[in-house]
Amino acid sequence: MCSMNNHEFKHRRRWWFVFGLPFMLAFLALAGLVFMLLWNALLPAIFGLKAIGYWQALGLLVLAKILFGSFGRGPRTYFSRRRQWERWKEWHKEHPDFHEHEHGEDETDA
Repeated sequence: MCSMNNHEFKHRRRWWFVFGLPFMLAFLALAGLVFMLLWNALLPAIFGLKAIGYWQALGLLVLAKILFGSFGRGPRTYFSRRRQWERWKEWHKEHPDFHEHEHGEDETDA
């Protein structure tokens, strides 16, 4: 489990606001710009669509996020799956009778 005390938590949160939040906002701004440039370079020539502005591009990215997800932490890596598997095994060591009750097996069947 997590053994982080309150001071460490506040320290990490401070570093998130100092470095993480500005980086995330810069990435979002750059993603909107790249999306706009790609749209305006490709789609009007291929499909005859109108060019879009920066805010429209950001709006389309947000809409895509709402409809399709992604942009988040990305695909699960080997290490995150392995960590989840280790947690699952540890939980089942602590709760060995969980699956017996789930599948309807109990002491009276014997």
